[in-house]
Amino acid sequence: GQPADKMEQRKHKWFVESLMKALGVHPGEYRLGHTRVFFKSGRMSLLEELRARGVLSTSITDRIHFYLAQKRWQQGMGCIRTCTRIKRHIRRKKSMAMFLRACRTAWILARTIIKLAHKVAKERLARERKQREIEMRERRRKEKELEVELQQRALEEEMIIAQSRSEEH
Repeated sequence: GQPADKMEQRKHKWFVESLMKALGVHPGEYRLGHTRVFFKSGRMSLLEELRARGVLSTSITDRIHFYLAQKRWQQGMGCIRTCTRIKRHIRRKKSMAMFLRACRTAWILARTIIKLAHKVAKERLARERKQREIEMRERRRKEKELEVELQQRALEEEMIIAQSRSEEH
């Protein structure tokens, strides 16, 4: 039914439970139905005695009020515990979200750093390659100069040999 009906039913059950506690009836000796209380055999005589007396004593009424107040207190404490759990759960969720955000940020930073490191490494390799090419060209130029110089010396020597032969003839 409606939530108000359920609340009303709960209040009736609390009253019956409180009455049974006040009367000293152990919870295992009865069961609550929707509209009735079911007793184990032999316990019904207790209720018959109370009904024959006609009026409940003040001490039993006080105990009933105490057990009802206790039930309300337990319900209130249950609500507080539930709110505390929900609050803790929300905090965990928030801290998890913050942790995930921090992980994403760290991942983005790491990716950026890796890209920059890769770019710097490529630039360094390009500079080294260019330097090697310059050194190779310089070496080849020197080798050519040396080769030309050797060819000139060889020609000069041939000319000297040719002149000395022509002077001999």
